[in-house]
Amino acid sequence: MRMQRFFTLQEAEALIPKLELIYGRIIGLLERAAQKSEQAKELESGSEESALDALLARSQNDFLHNQINEQLREVMKLGAIPKGFDPCLVDFPHLAGGQEVYLCWKEGEQGIDYYHGVHETYKDRKPLSGKALLKRIFGEE
Repeated sequence: MRMQRFFTLQEAEALIPKLELIYGRIIGLLERAAQKSEQAKELESGSEESALDALLARSQNDFLHNQINEQLREVMKLGAIPKGFDPCLVDFPHLAGGQEVYLCWKEGEQGIDYYHGVHETYKDRKPLSGKALLKRIFGEE
């Protein structure tokens, strides 16, 4: 069993550029997969020849979804937890006063300004306290 990694605020924020690249690839793959899925649906109602084209489009769609899963594994290898695509969300396990919480990043945010409990969701995000923000500026203890 793999030990859980806990991130400091600075460690989590240092990964944002890498996450932006990974999620940029994921979004592109999702768009291509949606196109292939739509293409397959259109072709399935046609002739036998178009049925073969539909099968090819489905196969390409499966390949694209495998690529998406590989990108998500890259996020998990960093120790982060991918949470969604619309919007793109990532949680970072963090210890705050001995309690496990998740630092929460949403695509487009330049830093991490929110957290939530481990049994809470994006909708339950709370702003980091002034103390946490000061630690970001002056370094964590």
